[in-house]
Amino acid sequence: MGVEVKILGKSFQVKSQYDEKFTADTAELVNSRMKELIGKSKNFSTETVAILAAMNIAGDYLRLIQAEGIRKEKIKKRLDIIAEVVQEKAKQFDTQREVLEGQAPKA
Repeated sequence: MGVEVKILGKSFQVKSQYDEKFTADTAELVNSRMKELIGKSKNFSTETVAILAAMNIAGDYLRLIQAEGIRKEKIKKRLDIIAEVVQEKAKQFDTQREVLEGQAPKA
């Protein structure tokens, strides 16, 4: 099933694996970026506007991917610290339990 979308006043029938709303929202993003670029310079051809819009959207996507990578790395570092603390506390607990049970602590 296809979805009809409009970009710069032209209608396109788009087949997508995504739902209609997502496809329409995607087309609206492209349309708004293209209109924004046309507003900056009326001398751009439609092809140039399309390429520049694609570059802008791709740049946004890459920045999000990079930010997600940085966020994941920060989370990993925090989890590593938490794991170290938990391991240390578990060792302390085991040592205290062994002492309470009258056993010699393990090295």
